[in-house]
Amino acid sequence: YAVWVLTQRRVLFARQRVIAGWLATIFTSIFAAGAFAIGIVANSPAGLAAGGLGLALVVVSVLLLQRARRRLTALIDRRRELEAARI
Repeated sequence: YAVWVLTQRRVLFARQRVIAGWLATIFTSIFAAGAFAIGIVANSPAGLAAGGLGLALVVVSVLLLQRARRRLTALIDRRRELEAARI
């Protein structure tokens, strides 16, 4: 999905932003969990630091996902208003 978006060089629509937000949240969560696991098992400060960075990325991805969902909801509500006014 990311390769398609990057190769097509097109704007992301609201629904696509929600999908991208979910993907970012899932993959940054996996990264953070893996980095913390490596840091704990190997007793590595670098692994724990990477896990902390991953946790920051998870927070950012969740915030972007929330913003994308709010925007999609606003657009759907606006479409319903316009459709109701047309009738």
